[in-house]
Amino acid sequence: MAIDGTYIIEIQAPQGKVFGVLKLVAIGNGLSGTYEAHGINPAGGTINGNKFTFFTGVGAPPKQIKLEFNGEMIEKEMSVELTGGARANDSEPSAFKGTKV
Repeated sequence: MAIDGTYIIEIQAPQGKVFGVLKLVAIGNGLSGTYEAHGINPAGGTINGNKFTFFTGVGAPPKQIKLEFNGEMIEKEMSVELTGGARANDSEPSAFKGTKV
């Protein structure tokens, strides 16, 4: 299985759980897609084996929050999960997980 697909993302942010929908496609070592939470924003990054980094935003300029996700893809028997840390505007990372739908 590949990282390509749609994921429900749950971030354990300091203010509580934050949810979004991430759509990713891998092209070589690059990632492209969208992140939907308070609007739809482009997402992009890289993947190396099962490790990935991708960047996106939430909201609209000038108040857009920049998000950076770092983690790993875990392939299970019938699904794929993403797990790692999400950082908003250079804050400390919060744990996140993504479940492929």
